[in-house]
Formats: sequence, C-alpha cells, structure tokens
Amino acid sequence: MGYGFQAFGSNGQTLFDTDDSNNGGYFLDITAGPSAWSVNTSVSYSLGDIVLATCSPSSGSVEYIFYDDTGSSIDFTRGSGQYIKIRPSNSSASTPSGYGLVIYDGTGVTTSNILFSTTDTSSQALNIQTMLNIGAVSGNTNSATSSLVYSSISGVYVSLKGGQDPSNGGGIRNFLRNQYFFTNNYTFNNGFTTINYGTGIHFVSRWNDTSGLGIGDIYFPNDNSIMVATIRS
Repeated sequence: MGYGFQAFGSNGQTLFDTDDSNNGGYFLDITAGPSAWSVNTSVSYSLGDIVLATCSPSSGSVEYIFYDDTGSSIDFTRGSGQYIKIRPSNSSASTPSGYGLVIYDGTGVTTSNILFSTTDTSSQALNIQTMLNIGAVSGNTNSATSSLVYSSISGVYVSLKGGQDPSNGGGIRNFLRNQYFFTNNYTFNNGFTTINYGTGIHFVSRWNDTSGLGIGDIYFPNDNSIMVATIRS
C-alpha cells in the first residue's frame, strides 16, 4: 500500500482500505450543528450531505419530526429539537502534531490528503448505531412494534430524507412520507385499544386519501435508507 490505512477482519475480509476505491470506506464529519430547529426552520443541503435530527419528549409523552424535503432543503413543519448536517470527509484541514492517529487518502501525506486526524480537536464525528435498508420498516402508526426504528432516544439522531410533498401533488397530498416520532414511555388509547409505544424512534409513512376516492389511508415502507447515530466528540 501507499499512504493511508488498512484494516482486515479475522477471515481476511477488507474492512477499510484507503488505497482501494471500492473498499475505502468513509469518515463522516459533522459540518453543521448541533443546532436547534422548530417549526419553519429550514436547513439547506448539497449533494453528499446528510441531515439528521432528534427531539426529546418528556416522560410519558411523544414528540414528532415532520418535515418537507424540497430536494435542496429540509423544512421542519412540526415539533422542535436539534439537527446536525454531516458529509463524508475529504480533509480535516489540520496540521497533525503530537500523539494520535492520522489517516491519509492513499495519494500523499499533505494536509489535503488527510481523511481523519485525532489531533484535530475541532471536528466531530458520529458513532453509527444502526442502518435500516429501504423497505425495512413500515409506516403503520397503530402498531407498537412494526414501525420501531430504534429503542432509545437519549442523544440519538435519525437521518431525514423524503418527507412531505411540498408541491401538494396537484391537490392529492402525499404526506407523512418518511416522518418520525420519538416516544418516552408513551401510552396511547386510539378509542379501540391501548397501545404502549415504550421508548424509541418510530417511523411513519402514509398517503392520506384527500381526493374523495374513498380508499382510506395507505401505509408504505420507508423509501430511503435510515441511519441512526450518536455524536462522538
């Protein structure tokens, strides 16, 4: 290998190799936040950015993250909390010094080649807790288990993508698509049964029949991958 970093599993599997574009892996750096969001907060993003958000319900309650995704911004429409914006790092813009670990991209050892440096104390990164594939969870809000994304909310952020259709779909609103609610030991009675949602992050995705067709609400699985992560400083 040239300059960079390699890591292999006990069975010879390539875990990380900065010399190999197919197995190089990425470090994710926080480029904005944590910052507060509330109704009408807009967070712009560019290609390669990932926006994650969280909220903190009190004991026995629920809080929501509803948002519009315009294709270039996340516009929060309900609730409040914090958000972060992350993207794969390509330079820490630091000058390594002292003790620590520095990882280069495999092409050289200048500052522009740095992928990660423990001497760069101004940067923050993520610990990814779980990743859910497209279609892995459904949007049934009347189930305490089928929409569960993650069973904790303390310090946990979830990725936002998709969301409500701000164009209103020509009068037929495609809404609650890739929305989340956070519960903290929450119990709800929907008039027919009592549901204990417990504590965690739940996924909601629903097309509401506002067109008069009489077909009711249709629930869909998540149409984007979902990342759940905590901040490592």
